[in-house]
Amino acid sequence: MIDASRTVMLIDHDGMRLEAFGTNGRLWKTDVISFKGFRDLSLENTTVTGELRHPFRPGWSPFSVNLATGEVG
Repeated sequence: MIDASRTVMLIDHDGMRLEAFGTNGRLWKTDVISFKGFRDLSLENTTVTGELRHPFRPGWSPFSVNLATGEVG
């Protein structure tokens, strides 16, 4: 996934981790944050939002990642 200004590229690693690259290289890579995938990912100005599978809760859970820091919320 690439943002509208084409300055950030987001990579999904096996539905478990996310990694972001900017114009100057790698920005961050999360630890494992999902179990079996992501859905409804949206790349906004300062965050990535979507839903993920939590290993101990049924169904999908909302999440966000700060694009500048990689902090997961």
